[in-house]
Amino acid sequence: MTKVCHMTSAHRNDDTRIFHKQCVSLASAGYDIYLVAQGGSFEKKGVKISGIPKVSGGRIKRMTKGAKAVYIKALEIDADIYQIHDPELLPYALKLKKKGKIVIFDSHEDFIEILHEKRYIPSLLKPLFGFVFKKYYALVIKKCDAIITVTPHILDKFKKLNNNAYMITNYPIIGDVNEEKAYAASKNIIFAGGITEQWCHHLVIEAVEKCSNEVKYVLVGRSDDKYMMKLKEMQKWNAVVFQGSIPFTDVSKKLCEASVGMAILKYNRNTCGSLGSLGNTKVFEYMSEALPVICTDFVLWKSIVERYNCGICVNPYDADEIAEAIDYLLDNPEIARTMGQNGRRAVIEEFNWGIEERKLIDLYKQLI
Repeated sequence: MTKVCHMTSAHRNDDTRIFHKQCVSLASAGYDIYLVAQGGSFEKKGVKISGIPKVSGGRIKRMTKGAKAVYIKALEIDADIYQIHDPELLPYALKLKKKGKIVIFDSHEDFIEILHEKRYIPSLLKPLFGFVFKKYYALVIKKCDAIITVTPHILDKFKKLNNNAYMITNYPIIGDVNEEKAYAASKNIIFAGGITEQWCHHLVIEAVEKCSNEVKYVLVGRSDDKYMMKLKEMQKWNAVVFQGSIPFTDVSKKLCEASVGMAILKYNRNTCGSLGSLGNTKVFEYMSEALPVICTDFVLWKSIVERYNCGICVNPYDADEIAEAIDYLLDNPEIARTMGQNGRRAVIEEFNWGIEERKLIDLYKQLI
């Protein structure tokens, strides 16, 4: 049996992409799967999770001390294939290659571009740091046995450095639910994910204040403390139902209780501005639950939403436009229900993890 070790210093041991999708899929396909991450050690769904102590002291400690601890633990496993998920682990990719191991780098984001948005890097040092990192990054990428990424514009960059580059995006797992799911006739709109500024929650709350309907904005997920303080100071905070972080298996239930899924993401470097990224899967998660979506008018998202008629795309900086979209869907429940069912069928036919899973397993077969 081929032994595989996934390595992460930045993600949780129950990360959706790493654990629930890739590791569980590979274990089901007959691979001996290990995952090294911060936290405890245990086995779940056929995946052997090998924990390292949580690293305190901030991001720099995690990227240095934490990354080294992940490497040491992963080396003890003595796997045939190593898949790394964070840029701070790239130096250990080279070490693993020298030991004769097969190494895959899974780039969840456009790491070169988002360096420019990292607040922990002083502005004056960003150009120099970015230049040096880009050179080193390219060197390591060329030496990896395969590269995985999540969206076309990042894939195009990797193919210039490594011919063995693949797009395996983060589409949702299809749940055991009937395609004709009931539409929740509530006035709840919902967001499930990171409660951070990039998802424009302040603008959604501002839009709720402008709505003619008595809307409740349900927030599910971990929050950024500073940003949360800002949100709680808003006049319409009383329209927010903050659920906090809940178990992965309970998220679907919360989505089913809402009428509209919100995915208002800022244009940023990782999305290549207004082009968008298929790595931001919020839209597809809502579609899989038969929820009509209100989302940013990224080129990639808009082409899908309009093709399947499964929601409304808006300017992410325009609270009036967001409010108008919310009112339209709440005032027209039959149209909203049809959009939700259209999105559900789109996920079943095209945008689901089952399709991506086959790509992942085919890649692993090629590498052995």
